[in-house]
Amino acid sequence: MFIGFGRPRLAASSWGLLHLMGLTFFLLASNALFAAKAEKVLTTEEVLHGNAFYSDIRKAVLVKGGAKIESLLSTRRPAGFYQLAGVRDEALCAEFLEDMNKEGVSAGNLFEWLSSSSRRLAFQPLEESRAMPEWTGVERALEYVSMDVDGDGSIEQIYRKTGIIQEHGTQQLMITDEALHESPDKLRSYGPDCLKWQGKRGRCGTAAGLIQHVMNLPANSRLAEEWVSTRQEPILQVTGDAKSGQSIYGRQRNRLVRNVGLSFSTYWAVYSLPKGVVFVSVPTRTFAPPELLVFSMHRNGSPELQCIVMPVAWEK
Repeated sequence: MFIGFGRPRLAASSWGLLHLMGLTFFLLASNALFAAKAEKVLTTEEVLHGNAFYSDIRKAVLVKGGAKIESLLSTRRPAGFYQLAGVRDEALCAEFLEDMNKEGVSAGNLFEWLSSSSRRLAFQPLEESRAMPEWTGVERALEYVSMDVDGDGSIEQIYRKTGIIQEHGTQQLMITDEALHESPDKLRSYGPDCLKWQGKRGRCGTAAGLIQHVMNLPANSRLAEEWVSTRQEPILQVTGDAKSGQSIYGRQRNRLVRNVGLSFSTYWAVYSLPKGVVFVSVPTRTFAPPELLVFSMHRNGSPELQCIVMPVAWEK
């Protein structure tokens, strides 16, 4: 089952209409790039350089049966909704759990309902980027928020790109030290390649269009200024070992049994906690209890998986 951020999956006719409107973004070129990135990560278990894999911290927890998801969305997320299903940084995870276990909001889409918090950062849309369909839950394809991510006193830029892949809304992050949307000259050299892959629909003459194009590129072609933690898909990096794959896919490698929110079905939320800024992947499907993965991001290092958070009760 999939709840499409405000409405169910698109019918085939609706999907065709979106394709004609040019809202599929990178379904051809970008799918190949995502596949290339995934292949590289999944065959490189040493990429984390000592950080924890999903399989290292995931523990078995009891998830009780709960109300139907559709009925939950019409009410506020109840207090005490979450539990920890894996911990690396105990103090950080305790802070995050305490914050998320306060009463949430009533929302028309699953992402907002699962992720709402007074500590969640609000992203601002870049008006130059293309408008998104209402069901995606965002107004524009590219958003940003300015924040001191690592506590060094300097402000970084967190870019969040929303796209549509295989009828699912999906998001991707990029962290840079510089406000790229205010420094378009840094991106001009990517213009010809953007036009080659995206054509006119890529808006390659705008900073927003070029930022989106750069975010679609393989890790070794991304901007040197981008933080190492977001050059490759963080979830793939921490689930790329064989043991994690067995846990997530079970015995049938083509069938997911755990809802960790892979690159084609994940939205990202960012929270400012007393112990630091965390980046949280929020699954957008409902076939199994969602597992929110809580990361710390680094300028010169791989993302660190700090916690795994799951509901206490979920529809079965």
